Amino acid sequence: MDKFLVFSLSIDDQAFIEKYRGPKNEASLLKKVPVAELIRARKILNSIGIKHRTKYRGPRYHSIYTTLKKDATAVSLYYK
Repeated sequence: MDKFLVFSLSIDDQAFIEKYRGPKNEASLLKKVPVAELIRARKILNSIGIKHRTKYRGPRYHSIYTTLKKDATAVSLYYK
């Protein structure tokens, strides 16, 4: 994620991004964001013009590959 875009955010939003930022060697923008914070994460990314997709993370009761939204405990956000 571009440092200049993050710098344009409020201090609270910058702290949020730093807390959940994905590692540099991975493709994720934000990682292990609690489902309760998903709306805030989306608003922040939309405010700086980053298009993203959401992958739900948590237990997999119905498939070996994906977690359903209703079962998710966290999310990861990726560039679209």
